[in-house]
Amino acid sequence: VQAYDNQYPGWGESAEQAWGGVGVTAGQGILTRPFISGGWTWTGFDYKGEPTPYAWPDINSHFGIIDIAGFPKDRYFWYRAWFAQPETPEVWVFPHWNWQSKPFNLPIWVYSNADAVELFVNEQSQGKKTMTQYSHAEWSGVKYAPGSLRVVAYKGGQAVNQIIRNTTGAAVALDISIKDGVGAQLMAGCADVALVQVAVVDANGLVVPDASNLVTFDVSGPGSFLGTGNGDPACHVNDKSPARPAWHGRVLAVVGGGAATGVIRVTASAPGLRGASIAIPQIA
Repeated sequence: VQAYDNQYPGWGESAEQAWGGVGVTAGQGILTRPFISGGWTWTGFDYKGEPTPYAWPDINSHFGIIDIAGFPKDRYFWYRAWFAQPETPEVWVFPHWNWQSKPFNLPIWVYSNADAVELFVNEQSQGKKTMTQYSHAEWSGVKYAPGSLRVVAYKGGQAVNQIIRNTTGAAVALDISIKDGVGAQLMAGCADVALVQVAVVDANGLVVPDASNLVTFDVSGPGSFLGTGNGDPACHVNDKSPARPAWHGRVLAVVGGGAATGVIRVTASAPGLRGASIAIPQIA
């Protein structure tokens, strides 16, 4: 489904509607009624099956705040803004700015818990908008032209944060890292796992959001390869395959620990791109 949070099942609501009461009669949301102690989001993660609103070849759900490989969707940042409400306001802009078609118009959404946000397209202001609690800011009909999106967040009339989304260059390399710190160091004999994420990047190290290069993982040392994922709800690659196409420029490998101490090395490669590797220490 599209990134804008306006597609949901007939028996469901968007995050803004359910939690914030945005667009709902009398603004009745979970967070706007103090007598409601909490709620349940279906779901935190995508999962296999129930590919609503689609069918084959989709094979997993689209409901998740986070995709099936653990990568945040744009809606994740709505939750960051309104549940965490960081002192330095969250600011997130989407979609990406890597469209290949001729100039066309598209909506730009921003999630933020700031007082107001201002959108710049190639450093031309598209205007400042006040943030409505539990909602989003939207500029409709923004003309695409390669370059950059920049959003400035304001609090108390002062600029306090910003985000920049650039049109990237061609994919040239892989960037490898431990995802969310999971498995930066493993304990021998404890069935630990490491989450190893790979991004397809351009010459400036920016993730290429429309990259789908086939990435192959190799594991050496006192560990083992367990599986891969990429978040694509229509990907039919076996989850145990060491080769998986990137989706939106990202792919994940799960690496298992072993019985012996030492260093596990995970290497990622893709045809035509500079590969990358990472060392994972395994201690007693």
